Amino acid sequence: MAHELKTGGAPAILRNSDLDAHAVAQARVDLAACFRMAARLGLQEGICNHFSAMVPNRDDLFLVNPYGLAFEEITDEQA
Repeated sequence: MAHELKTGGAPAILRNSDLDAHAVAQARVDLAACFRMAARLGLQEGICNHFSAMVPNRDDLFLVNPYGLAFEEITDEQA
């Protein structure tokens, strides 16, 4: 199950966990860069069209794009 990581506080499932904040932040930056590159290349959102990245050092959590945003609208704080 995916959980959105927001600036200013983690979802309940991530609180008090051993996440490496720097590694998660870098993964968000990298994922946002993928969204921006897809937008530059003219790739469009559609059914079953998304990118995701595993949260570093976790095999049960993923970073995904926020619902309702176009690829070109996503920044590292939203990924």
